Amino acid sequence: MENKNNTQVALPFDFKGKDIDLYVRQHYQVTFARQKKVSVLAKKVMAGVISKIDIKDKTFKNYYQFHITDFIQEGQDERSFYKEIKKAFKELADMSAFIEDYDRSKFAVRHFLNTSDVRCGYDNGTITIVLNPLLAPYFLSLAHYTNYQLKWYMTFSSWYSMRIYELLSAYKDTGYYEVDIDKFRSLMDCDGKYKTKSTGKYNDTLMILKTTEEALIELESTDCAFTVEPIKDKPKGAKGRKSIIGLKFVLKKTKLTHVPEDWRKLPEHAKLLDTLMVKYQVSEINVVRYSKAIGLTAIRDLVKSWNEKQLSKKPIANPLFYCNKVFVSMGKDSFENKEILKKQLQKEAIGN
Repeated sequence: MENKNNTQVALPFDFKGKDIDLYVRQHYQVTFARQKKVSVLAKKVMAGVISKIDIKDKTFKNYYQFHITDFIQEGQDERSFYKEIKKAFKELADMSAFIEDYDRSKFAVRHFLNTSDVRCGYDNGTITIVLNPLLAPYFLSLAHYTNYQLKWYMTFSSWYSMRIYELLSAYKDTGYYEVDIDKFRSLMDCDGKYKTKSTGKYNDTLMILKTTEEALIELESTDCAFTVEPIKDKPKGAKGRKSIIGLKFVLKKTKLTHVPEDWRKLPEHAKLLDTLMVKYQVSEINVVRYSKAIGLTAIRDLVKSWNEKQLSKKPIANPLFYCNKVFVSMGKDSFENKEILKKQLQKEAIGN
């Protein structure tokens, strides 16, 4: 599904007169945890807090502070905003994440705020947030994390847009995200929602529409602009039409840093990639960056020459250094040669 009539353009959020260049970093387990749907303001305040956690921090700060003017929209009255921040703070106090291990052997529920700290609250326009110290492993010294830009996140007017932006930010290196429909329903906090009244069954088409229609528009100007299509299938032996079993999100502006799964569909390609990356230690990002320019035939010949060299009296002493250097050099030469050929063809076309 792609909104072809989209004319809305999101502008980066302005934070105290400056564009936000901050990133929100959180552990994958937080990104993919079940979260209760809350107000957009509550999500923005929490994102603002997390963005203030430096990547080098070893502990949380004693507290994080903002003024309500950091979140008031242009033309909005501060007095009326008080009601909104009051509601948002109540939601923040109750906000938690159901965090589950990848192998589903362990789970925990963690609240985000430490409301037992007397500093945590609102006072004359100042919002003070004290984080639950049990959250430290999910936001500090992270090895596996998702990061997303605050400047875009703050422009969103839909909780679903925010949630989808978080999820897709974890897949900017692969360019796509496939998710089981029941898992997506849970991630969007839609369990028990969007059912057909007559049957009581889930209306997945409606749920997909409700959760993605605004996100398609609001994310269009960001680094996570996307299209989404349902994945359909039916149980073996079942009659009738195929039903929706999942969704595939495809990012429009991705820069690959991981080898896509479809590169491994043919066994001979998978074997070649494994030889290149495992035996000869060519980095994955170099494989992604230069493989198409070099071409499959040339890569096969290159690997063959390395295999022969390994059997010679002078084998490759340091594959990590040598093979990456050769591969990158071939890739750059291929790019240059193709650019020269392209210009020559353009010149000939003009001449004709």
